[in-house]
Amino acid sequence: MTANDNENTVILGPWAQSYAAYSGKHQDRTKAAIELLNRIIGEPQSDNTMFALNTLRRHTYYFALSLCVKDKTSKISKRREPKWEKLSERYSKFYGQLADQNLMTSISPSMVRDFATHAVDKPRDHRFVPSLAIFMRNEFETYDDFQVSLNKCSPAAELKFLEKLEIKFFKPLFDNTELEQIEATLVAKKYGKASMGFAFEELHQTDFLSFYNAFKSDKNKHAHFTVYRHAKSDPQNLVKSFLGIGPPVGGRDYHRFFHFYRVPSIGNRKMVSKGFVVPLASGVYLIGGQSKDTGAKSTYGPFESLEMIALDWSELRVPEPIFSALAISANYKGEKLLSPMAMRATPIYRHQHLGAKIDQFYLNDLQQNLESDITKEEESMLEPFLRIPVEQQRKKIIRLTNPPKMEWEVPGKYVNQSDEADILSKVKINALLEDKFGTSSNPIYFHDNEEPFEFWQSLRFGPISKK
Repeated sequence: MTANDNENTVILGPWAQSYAAYSGKHQDRTKAAIELLNRIIGEPQSDNTMFALNTLRRHTYYFALSLCVKDKTSKISKRREPKWEKLSERYSKFYGQLADQNLMTSISPSMVRDFATHAVDKPRDHRFVPSLAIFMRNEFETYDDFQVSLNKCSPAAELKFLEKLEIKFFKPLFDNTELEQIEATLVAKKYGKASMGFAFEELHQTDFLSFYNAFKSDKNKHAHFTVYRHAKSDPQNLVKSFLGIGPPVGGRDYHRFFHFYRVPSIGNRKMVSKGFVVPLASGVYLIGGQSKDTGAKSTYGPFESLEMIALDWSELRVPEPIFSALAISANYKGEKLLSPMAMRATPIYRHQHLGAKIDQFYLNDLQQNLESDITKEEESMLEPFLRIPVEQQRKKIIRLTNPPKMEWEVPGKYVNQSDEADILSKVKINALLEDKFGTSSNPIYFHDNEEPFEFWQSLRFGPISKK
């Protein structure tokens, strides 16, 4: 049955059925795509006038003309007048069949009349134009008289308007890059926005691209890493998170990153950091902001804090599957943190698919955690990046998450008040430590597995904060 069989009936054609099914499940993505549709129609394109606002006005007028009441002999009345009331009624029936009506808006006869006859400029409600366009696309597919009216009245250049509009609307629903650009615009409208431009040499970008290609997934073209650092609240615990680096954005020179993690101290609150990868002469910097992870990209923001992760070129130019990083960020209390981290490349492309979830766990459970991830990588028929034994992976992660042993000196002259000849020095401090804790060749303390305690190697340091 078509709309011509019963002109009081409005049915959803195949295109509208797809839209209704998708919008009911993916409201955030659909909302972002509707915002794009509003901009496409409302802003005349310099290279293609098909999507100008006036084209939709004319199509609306022609559709209202096609709704003229027929007499008993089925002949169209001689005096053809646009039927705004009937158009509004049909829209209401279409609107009522959608899964989520909040994504669209109601349309009255006067609103659609004023729009089609240029009595008003673009309506204030940003949902009006996309709602009308979506409805018109369905009527074009299901109401034969509308097609007849368009073929008679429309300029040849505008006959494919609604079909091309469908491509412009549906493509962003399945295109992450285009949607991310839409989401950035939506955030900028809701919140204040600061943009910073970074210029970098093409050579550095080429070097980073080689690193990215060494670990990118065939599934979603991202490079993925599990990230480890010591917890501030208890340095005997490790915090595991998940970081992905995407391909160059929209054909541009820079990559984007997403960093997912949990905050156990406030009920496992999910957080995400996102930003840009900036390859500079001194290293590669992931610069972005932290916000609450709601599970939908279009609702990221505003940022609660900045995050910067610094990577060393020496570990990237010859790609290492486990390498060091240094993060500058803040915790949920606003305390600034400086965290040494270890990053492990993984072919797993979603953190939900890891063998061991992103969370905080006791340091001694690191090997079991790694084994769970490796098992999952093998079960998923994914080619692991690491061929070294899990015990060696564990030792390297522990070493990288501790601050590196550095050359140090005792500032000033600290004198023993009982013996002014006893001046504290680096040699004396090391001698006192060896006396109490032993040396690497002659240790005093041992772990359960007989691993010796070495003062500078075995201490656990959480992130350094202002406190």
